[in-house]
Amino acid sequence: TSLSSFRNGEFYYRELNPVYERLTGLTTEWIKGRKPDELHPRFSYEMIDLIKSRYANCVDSGENIQYEEQRNFDGQESWWLTTLTPLKEVDGRIFRIVGSSALITKQKQLENDLKASNKELAEFGQSISHDLQAPLRRIASFAQLLEMDYKDKLDDEAKDFIQKIYTGAKQMQTMIQELLKYSRISHRELNMREIDMNWLIKDAILVLDKQIELVGGKIKTQNLPTVHGNKQMLSLLFQNLISNAIKYNERLPEIEIGVYQDENSYVFWVKDNGIGIEKEYFGDIFKTFRRLHPSNKYSGTGIGLSNCKKIVERHGGEIWLESTVTEGSTFFVRLPHLTNANS
Repeated sequence: TSLSSFRNGEFYYRELNPVYERLTGLTTEWIKGRKPDELHPRFSYEMIDLIKSRYANCVDSGENIQYEEQRNFDGQESWWLTTLTPLKEVDGRIFRIVGSSALITKQKQLENDLKASNKELAEFGQSISHDLQAPLRRIASFAQLLEMDYKDKLDDEAKDFIQKIYTGAKQMQTMIQELLKYSRISHRELNMREIDMNWLIKDAILVLDKQIELVGGKIKTQNLPTVHGNKQMLSLLFQNLISNAIKYNERLPEIEIGVYQDENSYVFWVKDNGIGIEKEYFGDIFKTFRRLHPSNKYSGTGIGLSNCKKIVERHGGEIWLESTVTEGSTFFVRLPHLTNANS
């Protein structure tokens, strides 16, 4: 920890605690009364300008300033997380700044190792996807050729076998593609920005236009807020929820999309009048490839809600549901007002 005084627009160092002295090699005796400009040559001019800029930002904003930086003390490279906290008089004037630094070299190394590992995993997934899909495409193609070229020589049972081979190969291809999508959601950078959820939901509904047109139904939406997030991921999230509301329904679908706000987040909800889900399966449906119904009744791979859960978690939120069998389900998505990307 370091203490600095602020007088007449100038910063003066006052004190370093023993831990800071030991880790940096600096001493209170040496630094006391010095201004940042007087830290040369222990600090480069570039570093001094950066220190002054950060102190100025802390004073101008009147709020905590936090940053990560790499430093070199006695030839040793290290990473630090520093917080500058302004102390104020009763009238609001700042008279002192407390700087606290935590050594995070090990955390940064783990973070870099994790990024490298994720990159390797993504590349491996791409490679495996290509290597697995190529023979599956050949199986599907040869099954079709066999059926076309020998249809007059095959009995109904043989034709049924060929159709099952073709269907199985196509299902496996779809599962591989969905797994690859899940991997991308888990490891890609978020690239967050402000998103008008009214437009995002309209786009999601437009993507599902053919599915909606096929079964009919109604979709009603409330006026929705703007959130901070990744557009592609959030669009996929609501496409999946709306698509499921249409698919798992034995009546004319009636879907409502709305939002409510609590202290720190928006909670979006997608409500349907579908077949509903028994409470004992509320946790299972978010597991990868977990299906509650046979594929010949409801199509799909069982990974859509896993993708939803991963997307919400990457945005620092949570997803849950309420449901009554034969009456319908409501899925809730909590997104923090200021969303942080998770590792």
